[in-house]
Amino acid sequence: HDCKKYFRSDQLLIDVLSVKTWPAKVFLKELSGTKTRAMLTHPMFGPDSSRNGFKDLPIVMDQFTATNEEYKFWQDLFANKGINVIQMTPKEHDKIIAHSQALTHLIGRLLDAMNTRSSRIDTSTFKLLLQVKEIVCRDTTQLFDNMHQFNPHTARMRKKLKREMNQLLNKLEKSSDTITIGENI
Repeated sequence: HDCKKYFRSDQLLIDVLSVKTWPAKVFLKELSGTKTRAMLTHPMFGPDSSRNGFKDLPIVMDQFTATNEEYKFWQDLFANKGINVIQMTPKEHDKIIAHSQALTHLIGRLLDAMNTRSSRIDTSTFKLLLQVKEIVCRDTTQLFDNMHQFNPHTARMRKKLKREMNQLLNKLEKSSDTITIGENI
């Protein structure tokens, strides 16, 4: 598709995806030869976590091709709303987010797949796990899929998770037989 016909020289595109290196590549390709600029952001909150306001909630920002004035305008706007602005490169963001947001969503989806439900004798930590499941499952499966498909660091996180889970389950089994989750590692 030729997106360039929609771009104007006075435009600033602001990305809000949960991955950063992929949109950076797309912007570099699609914006080449135009005067349209782009800024990369990831609000680290959604409707659940911002229900009581934005104070101290983090937003990741990268200036990318935005002008200094544009970037400062948005930094100041977010900061004035009490949002914690964190400058971070797309690569650093994706590496960190693979081990926080993507892992959290993976655990929440696993709990849902296991049909995990509350009972009359739940511990407080189990209730926290159920909250994770409920929050994660309110997000779309497309968000989950995209977070794992377009972040170059999530495959490594999943491989490490499988390895550690295998080691822990094998230790619990205490037998010569081993359990293997997923592919052999």
